[in-house]
Amino acid sequence: MKDYYQVLGVTRSASAQEIKRAYRRLALLYHPDKNPHPSAEQFFKEVNEAYDVLGDADKRINYDLRSNNQYAEIFQQPQGPMHRDPAYRRRATAQTPRERKPTNRELIMENLPYFSWLNWAGIGLMILFAFDYSSPIQHAQERVVEIYSVEGARRSDGHEVLITSTGRKIKMYNRSAIYFYHKPEVLIEYTPILHVVTEVSNIDRTYIAYVGGIYNAVFFIPCTLFIVSILGVVFRKNPEYAFNFSVGSGVLIILVICLIFII
Repeated sequence: MKDYYQVLGVTRSASAQEIKRAYRRLALLYHPDKNPHPSAEQFFKEVNEAYDVLGDADKRINYDLRSNNQYAEIFQQPQGPMHRDPAYRRRATAQTPRERKPTNRELIMENLPYFSWLNWAGIGLMILFAFDYSSPIQHAQERVVEIYSVEGARRSDGHEVLITSTGRKIKMYNRSAIYFYHKPEVLIEYTPILHVVTEVSNIDRTYIAYVGGIYNAVFFIPCTLFIVSILGVVFRKNPEYAFNFSVGSGVLIILVICLIFII
């Protein structure tokens, strides 16, 4: 009697989901269209035969009962006469393939459903970003109550934080906050949805500081996220492309969120 558990490379206590995953992994590896090796087709048939029994709850119960009754098996499948030559007997013994590690493609196929949603999340974030960017800019007149410096690892990495009377904190680079020390009344422009400050100026607008890098200097990053997310959806039927674009979308989503709310 064939050991179907050994064919699928699972234990006898394996769950139905584990048996299904093992079958899919072996089917991808040994399908005649994927594997041209002469023995692949025969083993593929054994895999299908094993899954036909173990994949069905009733058939599996009957199989386990029969396999546990070794005396019944002896009478059901009597062993034929052995060849006199021991070397021939060793060659004729069926070799069950060893349990192997899943390939990269199998790992991608197994994890792709958990990553593919990142492409849709990237598209959704960019739609929100587009509405925020295209909506009319909001204006507010506030008073600067505090300005302090933050030093970075290098001198060029430092920045200044401008705090207004409403508690708004605005990061400013290139020592641009110096122009607001003696003129604390400022005009602030910010987006209506995400409230990203894009511009700070004096009341008389003699000096204008452009902030909100996500809408200025690093605008190419959200554009890249949109392109990568679209490509991930377009190539969703190609596992390798879809997985790589999904990972790229995830990294860019984190970067865009940091640019909007942290940097």
